[in-house]
Amino acid sequence: MRPIVRQRQTVGSDGAKWAGAATRNTNSLSLRALRKEFRAKGGGRVVGLAGMDISLSAGEMLVLLGPSGCGKSTTLRCVAGLETPDEGQIAFGETLVFDAGKRVDVPSEQRDIGMVFQNFALWPHMTVRQIVEFPLKTRKLRRPERESRVETSLCLVDCEELADRYPGQLSGGQQQRVALARALVARPTVLLFDEPLSNLDAGLRSDLRGEIRRLHRAAGFTGIYVTHDQVEALAVADRIAVMRLGQIVQIGAPRDIYEQPANEWVAGFMGFTNRLPASSDRRPDRDGAAGDRSGIFRFRPEAVSISTLEEGRPDSLVFRGEITDVAFIGSGYEYHVMVGDTRLEAIAPAELVSTLDLTLEPGLELEFVVAGKDVLTFADGETERSAADESRAGGESTTTDLPAAVVLAKR
Repeated sequence: MRPIVRQRQTVGSDGAKWAGAATRNTNSLSLRALRKEFRAKGGGRVVGLAGMDISLSAGEMLVLLGPSGCGKSTTLRCVAGLETPDEGQIAFGETLVFDAGKRVDVPSEQRDIGMVFQNFALWPHMTVRQIVEFPLKTRKLRRPERESRVETSLCLVDCEELADRYPGQLSGGQQQRVALARALVARPTVLLFDEPLSNLDAGLRSDLRGEIRRLHRAAGFTGIYVTHDQVEALAVADRIAVMRLGQIVQIGAPRDIYEQPANEWVAGFMGFTNRLPASSDRRPDRDGAAGDRSGIFRFRPEAVSISTLEEGRPDSLVFRGEITDVAFIGSGYEYHVMVGDTRLEAIAPAELVSTLDLTLEPGLELEFVVAGKDVLTFADGETERSAADESRAGGESTTTDLPAAVVLAKR
């Protein structure tokens, strides 16, 4: 059995206050060469984490983003002490909480973390006040300090008027706010979010995304946030780490991840869902430079426009296709276009369709254009890129001939 090193920060009654003039958490977080494997049926092994390396600055919110099974929740559970890695190190600031080589494994309850779960995990027999106070009781704080902190935390999430209600008397959004207050009340070294908004409807998700961002600015905690929702990640992150197959594929600021994906797999995951192989004599390029005849074009549905004869299209991707289905989505029309055997997605604003005096319907054949600045080009068969400060794994890339209808407009 591993010996337990019991190290955690002491929570004292003279801790810094949060509301209003917030203080900044002084604790960073680092993961080094973290590896975790799981036993598969039949006796094999499945890699959950393949040598994870990452560091968070004090007060930073890092979002782990990726598809199901990529290792996001495994990373979070390892940081929380709910999973034991096979290799590597985890440190909160200068405090080592896990080291496989030195056989250090601080138990979860001593890691000074707060956690917001997907299912809220509110005890039905307790009032909101009792639920939020519970972490402070386990830390044996005196009653006046507990009451002060509970009041502060409930005010931070605008739930002070709910203090005497039970979870069954709260809406989903109110329950999530209470879960946030409970996680914040002990002023943890690290706050962990395990897909906290996935069980809420779209309107509440939008509201609480902003609430979490506001709380992060107010409290200044160091946080790791797990989600598979790109919009959610962009809204709450200081940095985003895109994960795939237990590795970090790309890490950077939200805008960099959104606009400059490291490879074709990240581009597809971040919304560049349309894919066409390039075989023309020119290709669109952000700087207007000519390209070669090979490669893969990636572009977003909202970048596709219906072409008109009047517009000039230097360095643009132009193709003819047949509309196969159309759906009205309020602000415009979502439709699909078949270009040869390739099915593309497109979104047309209602104003544009009205201006062009068009009726979008299945069977209609039109010319479409995508501005060169909105097209990313990747090498055919590209599987990965690397950088000194990033661990990146690329996506598979299969190609077919570009339909003859697809050309690139020349100057």
